[in-house]
Amino acid sequence: MSRKTDNGQTLPDPLLRATHRYGFYKSSEDLHVNVEVLEAHDETCLTLTLVAATEGWDSLGKQYLYGLVALRLSEDWTILSSGERYYVLTPPQPKENPPDVKPVCSRCGSDRVVRDACVRWSQITRGWVLIDVHECTFCEACEAEGDDLLHWAANDASQPPEAEQ
Repeated sequence: MSRKTDNGQTLPDPLLRATHRYGFYKSSEDLHVNVEVLEAHDETCLTLTLVAATEGWDSLGKQYLYGLVALRLSEDWTILSSGERYYVLTPPQPKENPPDVKPVCSRCGSDRVVRDACVRWSQITRGWVLIDVHECTFCEACEAEGDDLLHWAANDASQPPEAEQ
């Protein structure tokens, strides 16, 4: 299934697909309302398409689609093309020259610092996906711990990182 943008650019077949579903029961009308948005990823872009909405509830479907797009825009994605029921987005561009720094312990200066994180199993990727990195930092060198323990220092390339134990 090849796709084209509004300006005629051909897009490759998707590498990954996911479906976002939203539904509820409107008891006053004895009606189940459902909305479905297809998310298709390929090497260069992401397409979000409103594929189904309960009859008479298209405006809710479009709002749900807009919400998914807004989440991506907050992550610095860019709209490449759009229509009434779809958006094609390009991923954020990597920063050109990230600063040459590393995290170190504010007490002892060691770069042997770690943080706990939260991951969730993804049915789409069949693997663990990083959800959050917690603020608390632990230094393996001096065994200090705290939310304000970490600071950033110049990365001296002439010195190898401290050996892991």
